[in-house]
Amino acid sequence: MHSFHNTIDLRGEQLARAHARAATQEEVVMGIFHASHKGLLTPEDVLRLMPARTPITSVRRAMTNLTERGQLVKTEHFTLGQYGVRVHYWSLVTPQRPLL
Repeated sequence: MHSFHNTIDLRGEQLARAHARAATQEEVVMGIFHASHKGLLTPEDVLRLMPARTPITSVRRAMTNLTERGQLVKTEHFTLGQYGVRVHYWSLVTPQRPLL
């Protein structure tokens, strides 16, 4: 599975840079989860810890990709997000918290 979803038909060097940037974002997201003492994080929590100017859509894409790869799990726990809508918590997949 590629990290970047090429929905805008990038090619050549632009596509290569987009894949590299997306893969790096996934590494940063995993680092945030490993460093977190909370254990449960929402995409909004992760965004606050990402480099400036990272779009929330990139955080959500990274978290979805990592979930599909079995590195994160989307829990059944919610909190109220910044726009008044419930958002899920995610966590690392560990022996104590296997895939649901």
